[in-house]
Amino acid sequence: APAQIAAEVRGLLAVARRYGAESLGGLPVLLYGCRCAGRLPLPPGYLLVEVPCLAMLPADLLLLPFEEGAAGVLLAAGACPREGAAAAWAGRVAYAQVVLEAFGLSRRWMGVWRRQAGEGPTPALHPFRGRAEMK
Repeated sequence: APAQIAAEVRGLLAVARRYGAESLGGLPVLLYGCRCAGRLPLPPGYLLVEVPCLAMLPADLLLLPFEEGAAGVLLAAGACPREGAAAAWAGRVAYAQVVLEAFGLSRRWMGVWRRQAGEGPTPALHPFRGRAEMK
């Protein structure tokens, strides 16, 4: 349920604030991962929120991590068997990126990691870390 996901996001980011961004190597990046993305090995500073399907995430949950102090938001997408799911979350990501720009933030602070089976952390994750120095 969206309320449960929002509570998890707030809780993770509250803990990150409490213990200091320095322990994470900068402001954290929140990663939404669906079951289709498989196991997600993450570098330090990435906080994982697992969801049944990325298509269930409304735009406000994509933007919530920024309100709570995250450096970026990333969606980990695997090969989804649900028809129309990829189009649904892609549209919400595009909308959320427009909202970020309306508030003077870069749309690049939100992205999608299209995972392949067995793939580990990739360099595509690391551009989000740059925002930590901008705060």
